[in-house]
Parts: sequence; C-alpha cells; structure tokens
Amino acid sequence: TSKVEFCPDTNTLIGLDSPFDPLTGLPFVNFHKAYSASNIYNSITKYDKVSYVQVLLAQPNIPVAKTFLLGAYFTVNSFTAIDVMNRINYMKEEFINYGINFLGYGSDGDARMFNAQKKLINFGEVTMYGSIELCGNLMSENFGTQDTFHILKRWKNLMNQFSRLMRIGNFIITVNHLIKMYKKFDKELHGIVQSDLDVTDFMNYDCLYKITSERVLDLLRTMENTQGTVLYLELIQCGLKSFVEHDTPISERLFNAYMVKFSRLWKTDIINKGMQSESFITPSCYEGLEMNLLWLLRLVIDKRAHNISENSSQQCESEFRHVRSLTGVQSTQINCIPKIFLSRLHKIELCERIMFEFKDEISFPVTEH
Repeated sequence: TSKVEFCPDTNTLIGLDSPFDPLTGLPFVNFHKAYSASNIYNSITKYDKVSYVQVLLAQPNIPVAKTFLLGAYFTVNSFTAIDVMNRINYMKEEFINYGINFLGYGSDGDARMFNAQKKLINFGEVTMYGSIELCGNLMSENFGTQDTFHILKRWKNLMNQFSRLMRIGNFIITVNHLIKMYKKFDKELHGIVQSDLDVTDFMNYDCLYKITSERVLDLLRTMENTQGTVLYLELIQCGLKSFVEHDTPISERLFNAYMVKFSRLWKTDIINKGMQSESFITPSCYEGLEMNLLWLLRLVIDKRAHNISENSSQQCESEFRHVRSLTGVQSTQINCIPKIFLSRLHKIELCERIMFEFKDEISFPVTEH
C-alpha cells in the first residue's frame, strides 16, 4: 500500500521512489533525508510514491536449505534491463568477496530481468539446417533461470485465449477439449474441479499437475481431434518433471527437458507453413524453458543439478506469504505500507535465526517434515 512515513532511526522518508545507483543496480540507500522541511517538501513533490516491492533472496544449493534474505527495496517499477545487469554483476562480486560461489540469478519472468539474462549469456535464436535453434554461452558465469511455474502457468493460460488459435500440425490446441472432458466424464475419473480451468487465478499451480495427469490425458485421447491439446499438455508435463519435481533423477530431467525442445520443431513448422504467430506460444514462454534447459545443462556439467527444483522465485513468493501471515486477527487487510513491510521482514528473519540456532534444543513442529 502506497504511503510515505518518517523513519526516526535513519532520519529518512520511507515510501518514496529512489533513483538507481549505476554501480550496484540498486536504489540509493536512505536517499530521502529529512534534514529540513524544505528537503521533505522537495522529496515529496519530486518523487512518486512507491507501489512495488522487490525482495532479493539467496538460495543455497543444498536440498531443503532455507533461503537467506539479502535485502528488499521499494520502487515504482521503473528500472531497466541495464539496472538488472548492474545488479547481477554487483551481487556476484560481493559474493566472491565473501568466498561464496555465485551460480546464477533467477526471476519470475519479468521482461527486463529476462532480457538482462539473455544479454549476459549471448542467448539468441539462429537457423541451422533449416530449423530454428536457441543457443547461449553455456560456460558463462552469469547464468540465470526463469521460474518454471510462472512459465507453465502461462502455457496453460494461452489455451484460454480465444484471440490466439494455437495448432500443432493440423490439430488445434484449446481449453474447450478440457471443458468437454470435464463435463462428459465424472470427477472420480479425471479429478478436475471448475477452478482448475480458471485463468484468472494466477496462484493455482496445483491445476498444472491435475490437467497433465495421466488419467486426464487418457480421457482426452478417447475424444475426437484432441491430439494437439494432448501433445501440448504432455509438453507442460515434461516441463514439470524437468524443473519442478524434487525426486526426478538427473537422466529423466534431461530426457524430459529435451522433449520440451520439441517446441523448436513446432515453431519451424509454423514458419515454413507461413502461419501467423498466434498459432504458436508467446516468445517469453518459448524462450523461458529454453533458458532453463541451458541452466540445467550448466548445472549437470558442474555436478550441481541435484537441487535444480529449488532454483526458482517460489521462495520469494513464500516470503510474501510469510509477511501477509503476520497480519493480526484484528485486521482484514493483507497488504501493508512500506515501513510495516520492512518491520515484518526483520521479524521473519529473527524467527528463522532463532529456529536455526536452537534447532537441537527446541522442537519447532512447523519446520519438521
């Protein structure tokens, strides 16, 4: 929630947008000093109230390891891809100074972050032997990954866009096949509920597993002209097995990841037939999984692919859920102003530190599996 407040600890105003430091790619710290009434007036009149918050977390490459909060800042979402590149380079240098190996940088599909990651590894599209290939510098030290849940959720939502008639070969891809299957067969046979077909719920990730389950695919195969939809859902299933599921062996991850590369042949066929781009998935969906495939190959080369499923922005989503959960029962508001958001982050960090330091002396049931 946008609101400007005074912080007596730093003698600054919190809740106003700050310019980005070109050296670090981060906003200047304590930029809006409240030395005098004129300083306060100039800051309020010159700079906008912030409406977004970005959280930076570090994920250790160890199974079940908790993330570390590096920092958080508020913005009006006006940063550029250059700011992201500067931020990545600055963070990598800081990690090296502390003796920490920086493996890569992840995001949730933001276009500016994705463009920065592509520039850092020379990621691009080339045509080889009549087919389209996506390639990048596999040995780059600036690798990044995109959140697979966000990408695959976009794949699913594309099926509901009536302005985009996707097709594979002579077969169309449409959510209508799922709707007909949902109405034709009993719930005990497919396990789908109405909300699983809703595109307005962007946080329902369980629906990806439901609509790509084998029993759903088997029912779709019994219906007419559903081959394109079935193949499309199988590609989503491969994406889940490659980058999301925890227990998938490395060999199966690679196999399913290369099944996703079928989209290259699909795009080549679309271009060769002179069909419109609406017959294919969006560039961000197409390139996102390709970026993750390169990331997986890099981790396999470095023998670090055992924790690939944790390399996503879902930890950031979890951090926001923790912040919202600190809202008291006396209030129905789940959003909060910047000052309170920072206070809650400090509380969460303190709780996790206590739970770690006293894990052998005190039992914390919520952390046990």
